[in-house]
Amino acid sequence: MDDHDRDKENRKDVWDNLGDTFEMIWRALGRLIREGNRRQLALRNRKGDVMVRLPLTVAALIGLFLLWKLWPLLLLLLIVLFALRGSVVILRREASKG
Repeated sequence: MDDHDRDKENRKDVWDNLGDTFEMIWRALGRLIREGNRRQLALRNRKGDVMVRLPLTVAALIGLFLLWKLWPLLLLLLIVLFALRGSVVILRREASKG
């Protein structure tokens, strides 16, 4: 077996590299979703009472959909929230021990 054949065997082809890249992206996406599910987006009124609480992942998907399809509605919701002096906070859920 000459050097050219050995190099060819040791070298990954494009599909192997593409598969490795997709696997890395899939793992990163899974990690991002897990971290997003540990946090919650909460909308509070002036008094500090929580009006709406959603997992951050769900809130991000809803926000992206509104931004993509219904951006005037998203803009209106933000204007109403700030006009009523509401606030948006991110709450972190601690991992349960036990």
